[in-house]
Amino acid sequence: MDKLLQYSHPAVSKYKLTKYYTLEELQKDGLSLDQIRLLFKPLNFEWEKPKAEPKPVKEEVAEEPKRINKSKK
Repeated sequence: MDKLLQYSHPAVSKYKLTKYYTLEELQKDGLSLDQIRLLFKPLNFEWEKPKAEPKPVKEEVAEEPKRINKSKK
């Protein structure tokens, strides 16, 4: 089954708002997947959510806040 997309960007383009395009057709046209995601909305499928890479956790030792005695003697 072909993945169908519809142009959904407000800028004037060679792509028509009323026509459906296949993912393969758009890639052959020279568009990257990022460009396609930005300019087109999927019709018969959903974009896969990018897998977030786990960020390394830095262990930091919190310092005790310094207290300043502002009382007048």
